Amino acid sequence: MMDKREFAAYILMHLEEALDSSVYGPDTLVSIAEVHKAGGRKMTGLTVRKPGENIIPCIYLDEYHREHLEGRPLAEILEAIAAQDAGLRGNVDVPDFREEDLSFESVCDAIYMQACDTERSREYLKGVPHMETGDISAIYRIRIAETDDIVQSVEISIPMLEMWGVSLDELHETALANHMEYRQTVMYSMEELIGYRIPEMGEPADLLEGTHPIPSPQISVGKPMYVLTNREQTHGAACIFDKETMARVAAKLGGNFFLLPSSVHEMLAVPDDGQIDYRELSEAVYDINRMAVEPREFLSDKVQYYDRQQKKILGKQEYLELQKEQIPQTGEEGPEAGHAAPRM
Repeated sequence: MMDKREFAAYILMHLEEALDSSVYGPDTLVSIAEVHKAGGRKMTGLTVRKPGENIIPCIYLDEYHREHLEGRPLAEILEAIAAQDAGLRGNVDVPDFREEDLSFESVCDAIYMQACDTERSREYLKGVPHMETGDISAIYRIRIAETDDIVQSVEISIPMLEMWGVSLDELHETALANHMEYRQTVMYSMEELIGYRIPEMGEPADLLEGTHPIPSPQISVGKPMYVLTNREQTHGAACIFDKETMARVAAKLGGNFFLLPSSVHEMLAVPDDGQIDYRELSEAVYDINRMAVEPREFLSDKVQYYDRQQKKILGKQEYLELQKEQIPQTGEEGPEAGHAAPRM
């Protein structure tokens, strides 16, 4: 069996044999590069560029390498990669353009936010404009084409922002306005959302609308839990950058609340009743991220906290420092038990 580097080299050398020559032509260029992704992931990306193309799909080889290690024949893998590239091209009508031909005005309505863990994404974030809240950063993308199950987008880089002459604040406000206009933050009870994913159940109520009462669904640790996302339920965790709506969530829940990073698509809100152990919440998030979240959808292991008085999201360290300040001094080492003394 080949290691990842050897596998990538083999695919690079032999993929052209599996491509349909009548579609791709003799001047097609196959290339492979390491891609830094949000969340700190490094993936091996393959592109197949036909002459004159400016936007092309990127196929990640990491899953194919895993299949190779499990014994899938290399000939089958080559055919599958070729079929994936052809399928991506055939299912989405991607407009042809070059970055230098884009104006901010021509794409501003298609700009959206995506959330990532700031610390894990530190290297990646060096090359892209981003905003931070707590331990989470918002990055920005241009949606260029989509079908029911495929979204093609372009990452907004620092050079693109400089080319436009647009500030980071302007970019963020544009993405936020698009979020509020087209996607909108929604809040569902966990029980209703789970029921909605069962075909015969009805659509869940958005608890941020009107005067919907706030039910108290119970999770395994006996605490009410609510799902924060957007109407598309795609990259909905970025809704935490919608400050106005976060204040509405706090009003609906009656005070401060914890934010559990469920995935890049949603955050889970747990009202702070004064009895929650931060360490236990953190351990639950860590375990669920390992058991139930796909690596490409992973957001963070760090539980966040919304402080209603400050109207801001506190990251892990900010929250722990706040709790230390609120612990009565007893002269004994270590914090007292209870909510105000998170055990780490």
